[in-house]
Amino acid sequence: MIKFFKRIILFIIATFVSMNVAVFFILNSQTVQHAIVEYINVNYFNKQNLDLSLGSLSLSFFTGTLNLNEVYIKEKANENNNSKENFIGLNQLSVSLNLTSSYVKRSFVIRKILLRGLNLNIKYDENGELILPKYLIPKEKEQTSEGPINIPELVRKMMSEVQFDLEIINIVVQLGEINKNNYQKISLSHAEFKKIKDKNNIPSFQTEILLGDSAFKFPVIDKLITLSYLRTHIILNEKGDFNIHELDLQSNLANLNANINGNIGKKVQNTKYKAQIEMLEIDGKEAFDLLQMESSGKVLLKGQVESGKNLYEDPTFKGEAKWKNLTLESFDIYSGKADVIYVSRKIVYDKADIKTPLEGRIHAKGEFQFYKNFYFENIANVENLNFSELLKGLKVEKTPVDFKLSSENLKVSGYILSSNKKKSFELFAKGEAKAQKLYVNTFLDQVGRKPIPDININLDLRASALGLSLTKTEGAVKNLKTFNLAKFVIDEGYIDFTPKSGVGVNFKMTGKNIDISIAEYFLKFPTAGIADFTGELKLDRKTNEIEFSSQSKVYKGEIFGVQFEEFNGKWGLNTKGVWIKNADILVGRSENFNKSTLNLNNFDFNFDDMHSNINAKVNGKLNNLIYAVQYWLPQSILDTDADIKNFEVKQKGLFFHLSTWDLLLKSKLENIKLLDSVIHENIIDFNCKSGLCTDSLISFLDIKTTEEIESGDEDNTSFAIFELYDLSFENAGMRGNIFKLPLGMFARIFEKKISGVLNSNIQFKGKWSNLEGFANVNAYKISLDKSELGDFNLQLNPYDKNKIKIDLNAFSNQLNAFYIMQQGLEGDTILNINLVNFNSFFLIDSETRAKNSLFSQINAAMRFEGIAPFTKDENKKWYQYWKGSGKINSASVQVGKAIFELAQPQNIVFDGDEIKLDVFNLGGKIGRIQFGKTNLNFTKKTIYSSLNLDFNLGNFDLLSDAFGPSEGDLSGQFSITGSLYDPLISGSLYIGAKTLFVKSLQPAFNNLNAELKFKGKKLEIQNFFSEKGDGNLSASGSIDFSPIFSENPKYPEVTIKIVSKKADFRLLIPIFQIADMNVDSELTLSGTDIPYLLTGEVNLKKLRLFKDINCESISSQLFALNNSQKVTSSHNPFLAMNVNIHALSSFTIQSQCIRGRFSTSPLINLNGTSSEPIITGTISTDSASLILLKSRFEVKKAEFTFIELQKYDPNVDIFMEARVASETISVSINGRLSKSRLELSASPSTLPNGDRITQPDIISMISTGQVPAQSSSANLLTASTSLFPFIGYGNFSENSLLNNTVSTVTGGIIDNVTVSPTTQNGQVSWRATASRTLSQRLNLGVSYEAGDIGTRSSAYATFILNDTVSIFGSYDNNALTQQAITTEWTTGLRFRFGSQ
Repeated sequence: MIKFFKRIILFIIATFVSMNVAVFFILNSQTVQHAIVEYINVNYFNKQNLDLSLGSLSLSFFTGTLNLNEVYIKEKANENNNSKENFIGLNQLSVSLNLTSSYVKRSFVIRKILLRGLNLNIKYDENGELILPKYLIPKEKEQTSEGPINIPELVRKMMSEVQFDLEIINIVVQLGEINKNNYQKISLSHAEFKKIKDKNNIPSFQTEILLGDSAFKFPVIDKLITLSYLRTHIILNEKGDFNIHELDLQSNLANLNANINGNIGKKVQNTKYKAQIEMLEIDGKEAFDLLQMESSGKVLLKGQVESGKNLYEDPTFKGEAKWKNLTLESFDIYSGKADVIYVSRKIVYDKADIKTPLEGRIHAKGEFQFYKNFYFENIANVENLNFSELLKGLKVEKTPVDFKLSSENLKVSGYILSSNKKKSFELFAKGEAKAQKLYVNTFLDQVGRKPIPDININLDLRASALGLSLTKTEGAVKNLKTFNLAKFVIDEGYIDFTPKSGVGVNFKMTGKNIDISIAEYFLKFPTAGIADFTGELKLDRKTNEIEFSSQSKVYKGEIFGVQFEEFNGKWGLNTKGVWIKNADILVGRSENFNKSTLNLNNFDFNFDDMHSNINAKVNGKLNNLIYAVQYWLPQSILDTDADIKNFEVKQKGLFFHLSTWDLLLKSKLENIKLLDSVIHENIIDFNCKSGLCTDSLISFLDIKTTEEIESGDEDNTSFAIFELYDLSFENAGMRGNIFKLPLGMFARIFEKKISGVLNSNIQFKGKWSNLEGFANVNAYKISLDKSELGDFNLQLNPYDKNKIKIDLNAFSNQLNAFYIMQQGLEGDTILNINLVNFNSFFLIDSETRAKNSLFSQINAAMRFEGIAPFTKDENKKWYQYWKGSGKINSASVQVGKAIFELAQPQNIVFDGDEIKLDVFNLGGKIGRIQFGKTNLNFTKKTIYSSLNLDFNLGNFDLLSDAFGPSEGDLSGQFSITGSLYDPLISGSLYIGAKTLFVKSLQPAFNNLNAELKFKGKKLEIQNFFSEKGDGNLSASGSIDFSPIFSENPKYPEVTIKIVSKKADFRLLIPIFQIADMNVDSELTLSGTDIPYLLTGEVNLKKLRLFKDINCESISSQLFALNNSQKVTSSHNPFLAMNVNIHALSSFTIQSQCIRGRFSTSPLINLNGTSSEPIITGTISTDSASLILLKSRFEVKKAEFTFIELQKYDPNVDIFMEARVASETISVSINGRLSKSRLELSASPSTLPNGDRITQPDIISMISTGQVPAQSSSANLLTASTSLFPFIGYGNFSENSLLNNTVSTVTGGIIDNVTVSPTTQNGQVSWRATASRTLSQRLNLGVSYEAGDIGTRSSAYATFILNDTVSIFGSYDNNALTQQAITTEWTTGLRFRFGSQ
């Protein structure tokens, strides 16, 4: 049985294999395939005028697959159509069968169909209809249902009828031709259709689609739309529900990523859907090009889309939009983001945040309507939006004025497509805005222009492609100094966008309270003032220049450096220049009652060539005019003044080129105060044409210096008169005469006192190039400060054929020179200089020269030849053509008692580029100074020289009295190289002194050795050591001079350390004169700039002040010092200090007044600066005695504590005792020194007569050295005779210094003051009186008395009728101790008889 089944199975397999083999060979037989194709064509396709061709056919029973390869269906060729273009081409058609089901059902059951490489090409005819094969064209139009397609029903039918899966690979359907306007191409890379059940278990179709390289063009849209990529997953069930999952689309219009859910209604138009747009990126250029609108940039959308009630209604969108560099038609929408809602063809947006390329920002909300002229409306907050950006967004490429615009709640609306085609678009803006950082971009030099203040604008703007207009737009500008609010109104303003180049501007405006400093931006000059104006701003289309013209009133103004109180006239400006017409200008200081008026009929000034045209008149005081133009004048003449009797000027030409001027100037001034002189009268009458002046006169009459007027020396008559009858830059026709001109009038120019007189006679005619005439100038008895310069004489005469010779004799014939040049001021010249016993110290004042015995005698002769400095040569500088030589024959220099003589004559050679000097050797008893051969190159700007020093310190006392007997040598060798402006010095300076005696730093420096090295610009103290008394002193460090030679010179960098060990010093100080010191110290001076820092420690081993001087003398000298020394402070002190000073029982004072030893506890710190030093710490006594007046006090305790906040007013704690006969007197002083409490006591406390000792008694004991017999306030009167001289006043009641001081302080209100002690009934008090003598007959006075008795105040007045009778009145208020307060008024007559 088993064998039987095996045989059956083998039979079936063998039969199946045999059948497959048989079918394979049969179907792959060309004869069989041809027969099959022919059968199909004859029976089917030929009847439809089609032709079928087949590449191969195969059937596999193993896989149940039927494959047809290279299947092509073509239209048959006929007489009208010879082409056989493929209508349908298919690379492979594969049908997978279910063999079991097919056998059971006795028919083919298809499991899956695969289509690969399908190409379908269909063209359009001229009417836009598809050209289909005839078999697809019905012979008779079938009756179609009038109802719409019911897609859900269709899906249900297909569910039951379609039992197989379908897969499509690489199918291309092309309708039309690409070069035609009706063309569609769909490239289906892959598609797969399956029947499934969705998530709700409803039968559904599942489709996965991948499209690529597709394109679409339609007759109504003449633009090619490309689809490069589409991939999605679709599920559609039999109820019409669909889900499009992960739709990913990329095209030239947009990129889309979305998920869509919806339902297809029974009527397709009733389909509804919702889409979640994950990303929709729209290319503005391509998308809006479909609407025939220009655009650029990208738009990115994200949000939800929901269909309308049907497919005919617009869907709605709600989400977020972002865009970058977006433009639409003539509008620049910049970059930004916003919340967006699209509904009913309207975009409503909110929270828009827009950024411009130049940092502008717009926050807005509004709406945008599609199709209806694309109307938009929004409310915007604008920040820093450049006006040029706004215009550029409106397709205006150039604007002469730019600014940043800011606004809140600015309403902006308009039409992107205007109904008026010429306008292209329309824009409306209304609201408040602010214009900031306004500037004119045609100004290439923005640096240095003062910013224009912000302008607040009440904006009413309209704009289109034709232009921009403003109507009744108000603006406000706040003055940043006064905070005044200025207002202006643009009555009518228009910016025309239509010119080919740039824009046109025309504005008419009015202003009130305008700060014209805004014009400083345009003028680049100090500008100020408050103006009211009506003006016009317009653009000249010929020159493309903006011009502003205005009728203005300006108050307290300044324009072009001219200050004025009031301006009333018409003026204007542009980038080329400024002009003024018919203006009255009031000038002078505000507080000055008598102001001057400048009538400016015309003023034109061109910025490019500086051409000017001026017509003006002036009256009033000259100083008002000087004050007005002080910006242009030197400080030295700002106080110039005069009475202007007449001043008229008319000028035309290039302002800075006098040779081009036409000038008419008529002026008469009187009582002229000029520099340091007063001139009675000045007349100027200029008549010039093209720089040539004829019939012109300048005269100054009666010139005196202010010093001469003050001294009453007004006898001298002086004048200066010049006549110009043919004078220009070519002609030399002029005459002049100066007589006794006082040189003292020029003192402030030299900033030194100058004296002397000048006489001159000048007569020239002809051409400057062929000059005839002469000039003779003599100055007598010239002195500069305290330097006597002698007499000067200068003569100018024609010489040897078209030459001029200038002879100079100066310094009382010590200097003789002549200069010969061509009359044209160009060409060859000769300079000859002779020095005869020339004193090189002449500029030093006589007192200094005499004090230091400074004198010299130099004899030399030099001659140089070359071209004049005015000669034009582009190749060389004028001095490079000069050559010459000279010789210093002899030289003698005296400093103090030291005399230096020139060893041998000195040769000097100059060849144009450099000066060469021979060895220069000065020698004398003190030593030798030698300069080696020197070369100064002016072309390379280099120097080469050397210096040798060799001095005998033993003769230093010949130089100055500051030195005493010394023994030793000072020598040095240096080389000087490098740049003239930045030389390098190298070498060494050696000091070897057995003794160097400096009188102010005794005792002498013994065995002093020092070496100082110069390296470039750095001085190094490599070795400095000296014995100083019983100790020594050493130093090291460096000074870097590089900062001095830098571009911005500064102080040198210093680092020096000074160490002393038990070094002795004897210093000169006030009062005591000599201070003996022995010091251990370590100090460091360092820093890169002042104040340099001085730090370290000082230990006073000994400080001894010794002088046989009493307390009265000390007090007097202290008082004198306090009144004579002025405390000065420097803004740049030389030192900043932080030095600790130690003194332990080492501070000793010995004098008739005080003897004792003092210490620091534990130290004193000296800080602050050299101009304001500060002391902190405590000084205390170890043992001391004080001889005060007639008493000797033993100081038991004395502490002076210095606190930084109190500076030189220490806290004191002093206790001392003295013996006067049998009495022990104790004095205690406590508290802040300036407000210390003084307590006096005596023991025993009673006098020998039993009277209790009072304070006046104690003062009497101290001042007299005796115990009074009885207690009495009169003792204080006795004490005062000693007390007042002790404190430096003498007698208060007779002190003229006190009177003078009080009179000065009170401005003369009080002219007499007395302070004196008084007694009444044994009680002491002090009385102060002050009086004022108003005339010889009237005297007023007040008195105040205070003391043990209480207080008393009084006032009186006395009027003297004659020598005998006077009227008096008085007021007296008494508040005496233990008495009632009384007030008395008295008046009456006072009679004087005899001496009473």
